[in-house]
Amino acid sequence: SIDFLEAYVEESAVILSILSKGYLGSRNCLREVRAALELEKPIILLHEVDPSKGGGPLDMLKSELKDEKLCAKIFEGREVLDWHRNLSFQLIC
Repeated sequence: SIDFLEAYVEESAVILSILSKGYLGSRNCLREVRAALELEKPIILLHEVDPSKGGGPLDMLKSELKDEKLCAKIFEGREVLDWHRNLSFQLIC
């Protein structure tokens, strides 16, 4: 249940955030990120680059988050990894 999102974050070793359209504007996604920051959980940021999968330029995705202080906390000191889908890997997995 989404009601226990913060508890799920607390039980997690690492938080994997896939940055796509709407992620940084989503109330629940931001609940997850805020909890991870408060609990000092490691956060891995993956940037969805494929527009057909909700991706877009990183600056555009970041602009969805109106809280500049929170945006700085999320991205400060963290590398953002581009997520490229590879058909060969998808066929094996």
